[in-house]
Amino acid sequence: MLPFTELVVFADGRVAPCCNFIIEPLGTTGVDSVLKKSLVDVWFGKEFNKLRKIVEKRKVKQLPKTCTECSFDLSPIDKRYRKEN
Repeated sequence: MLPFTELVVFADGRVAPCCNFIIEPLGTTGVDSVLKKSLVDVWFGKEFNKLRKIVEKRKVKQLPKTCTECSFDLSPIDKRYRKEN
């Protein structure tokens, strides 16, 4: 799953687990930005860790809408995760 392996930095400095979050920023509760924090601080910060815990605990209903309605071709691991939950 993406919050464990990659991130995207948009031109305006916002950071998200994938490019699909341009529509719904990660944590509409407070988007992290590399203009305010280091990339390392964002990667290990509150929003990414919150998303990782949701994924680890398989709480699919708590995933952001962007994740649950993802239309990207998913890896076999991601497909299995969704199917099991």
